[in-house]
Amino acid sequence: MTSSKFNPLCRVLITNLDNRTTDEQLEEYASKYGTVIDCHVNNENDDSFIDFSKPLHVDSFMDKRPHILDGLELNCRRCLPMNELQKQVKRIFVRGSRAQISEHRLNNYFIKYGKVLSSNIPHGKQFGFLAFSDYDIVDKIIQDKPHKIGGVELEVKKAEDLQKDINAQSRISNLKNNRPKSLMDIDMDSRCVSPSLNRQTSTISNSVRTKRMRSESYNSQTEPSRLVEKLKDIENENRKLKENELLIIHRFENDLWRAQTDLDDERRRHDQLKLEYEFVRRELNRKTLELDFLTGTRLNGHTQHLPTRSRY
Repeated sequence: MTSSKFNPLCRVLITNLDNRTTDEQLEEYASKYGTVIDCHVNNENDDSFIDFSKPLHVDSFMDKRPHILDGLELNCRRCLPMNELQKQVKRIFVRGSRAQISEHRLNNYFIKYGKVLSSNIPHGKQFGFLAFSDYDIVDKIIQDKPHKIGGVELEVKKAEDLQKDINAQSRISNLKNNRPKSLMDIDMDSRCVSPSLNRQTSTISNSVRTKRMRSESYNSQTEPSRLVEKLKDIENENRKLKENELLIIHRFENDLWRAQTDLDDERRRHDQLKLEYEFVRRELNRKTLELDFLTGTRLNGHTQHLPTRSRY
């Protein structure tokens, strides 16, 4: 089935389908959760989708995850605008006025979409972060934009999950900094000398190797604890760097947004003054015309009543 127009709120994007799955099989499976008006399977570009007749059917389908079809678990997500972050995350960034940005007001507003795990608002700032229990909650919030608290619109967008980035960086740094050492490096210098010197220094080489092996045996017992401590230090450092980076970026965006708001206010004030000036100018012209008319009328009446002098 194909349709020329579709409602993004009624579309579910599907990936990780089996190559044998057909349109009819996917439609038959999805029809258990609501009326399907369109269904398409494209395994080559991995952009399959299901179009339901109502957004309520999409909610029912997403609430019943995970979905398994032909032995594979389907990756399902809602259809979001192209200018939004398509990555599946569980955090949002919110910015507004000081009266809007409070943990109590934000939690009370966004609790209708799903469970709020945490909210973080930097002291004295007009923005914050909210974490939810499921990425689909964040997608529903993005679909329902704009959001307003107290009649004023909030800026809402997806925020990257810090813990995923920190874990990835920690694994990379752990692989780089903790590669296994070879015992072949112990007598590397002895391989570069002549055979006669090798025979003379064989006993020294053996003793050095023995001491090194004992040292490595001792280090192998203490190495796990040091690695755990080092990993914790790296995670804490990366977390602080990432949080500082986000704070700097959002502080810059906040200053830019404030400057843009001030500029818009100045433009509106300029337009208002321009309108007032035009109104005063027209009123002055009207008063001037009235004054000229009254002055001319009085002069004409005065000249008509003046007595005429006789020549004699």
